[in-house]
Amino acid sequence: MPIDLAIADRNAAGDPTGEAAAMPLLRPGAAVRVNVAWTTDGPAEQIEVRLVYRTAGKGTTDVVRVAAEALAFPKADDRWSATLTLPPDAPPSYDGRLLSISWYAQAEAIGPKKKVMESAELPLIVSPTGRPIIPQQLAK
Repeated sequence: MPIDLAIADRNAAGDPTGEAAAMPLLRPGAAVRVNVAWTTDGPAEQIEVRLVYRTAGKGTTDVVRVAAEALAFPKADDRWSATLTLPPDAPPSYDGRLLSISWYAQAEAIGPKKKVMESAELPLIVSPTGRPIIPQQLAK
């Protein structure tokens, strides 16, 4: 287990049902406590934790980093918690035919010369309603 990520409050927005219940559900503006544990083979210069979203549509994909925190010169085998805040105007998670917006918590162990030694990613759902947005709901 090189890097393990978890969200402290997996349900800061409500109690989803179905498939989405497996992912942490968060509201825009929420403070998100990310717990990370790691084991690296050599000395890392830092562990970075961040919140990002990806937009994809019509052949293009963009990644936007909205919050990040770093721990300098961590031990080779340790754990740490960082609290990051989603912006109040965070776009909601969405999976439509022409556009998708996907949120993630990410962690990287960064070594000498800025080389990524280990990384992990945890999918999130961001929704102002406390429920995942489904394209059919927007048509009503």
